[in-house]
Amino acid sequence: MADPHRRSGPGLRARSPARRATAASGRTHRPVDAARAHVWSALRDAVAEHDIDVDAANRVLHAVDLPLLPRRWQVRLTLPILIEVTATSRENAFDTAEAAVETTLTGADLDVHIEWDGRERDDANPGDLDPTTAEHPYPGQ
Repeated sequence: MADPHRRSGPGLRARSPARRATAASGRTHRPVDAARAHVWSALRDAVAEHDIDVDAANRVLHAVDLPLLPRRWQVRLTLPILIEVTATSRENAFDTAEAAVETTLTGADLDVHIEWDGRERDDANPGDLDPTTAEHPYPGQ
């Protein structure tokens, strides 16, 4: 005799004991997930061993809707930064500002190489006297 409390119909299937235990733990493990993970790992390993180009591997991963392989990128940024510095000349103001940026970025936990190019110096506008500077131009005077 059929169980009157058991629901059936399209899309409703009884779960196997293993599937019920997995569902009860909050994790789902399907064979297709394992296959997808295997494809991703196999392509990552093939790229690492130089058997396949990373771009070709990423095209395959994209085609089967898997995450792309992580890559190292070298990024060149041009940032408009306005820094107020105390300096005696336009050239010294740029040098001081560049040193401040370089000190800040090299203190970060990143592999940073700064390439200063004098042609990229946009603008430096002189302002008023900085009253916080020393009264005498030479220390000990």
